[in-house]
Amino acid sequence: MNRPQPGPADWDASKYSRVSSPQHSWAQEVIARLGLSGSETVLDAGCGSGEVTLSLLGQLPRGRVLAVDGSKSMAEAASQRLPADRAEVRCLDLTGLGIESETQ
Repeated sequence: MNRPQPGPADWDASKYSRVSSPQHSWAQEVIARLGLSGSETVLDAGCGSGEVTLSLLGQLPRGRVLAVDGSKSMAEAASQRLPADRAEVRCLDLTGLGIESETQ
């Protein structure tokens, strides 16, 4: 018997945005502790609808964010919310993420 392969659930981005204030609050504390200089490229793993990613971009005036989420609706919401010139949004499972290091 063929079983469906496990994978990320597809979330409802609009509903998530209405109930995600605890995650947003925690994220602000984490972002404050990062000590960013403002020119980094940062991975937002599990970017959701992009609300936290937008806050992160506020700390990166010369930087960029790679925003990844396994949920198609979340990645689409993040793509609509984030500036394309400073954020790249990918919809995929993190185990499938391949990135090149700029400092090799």
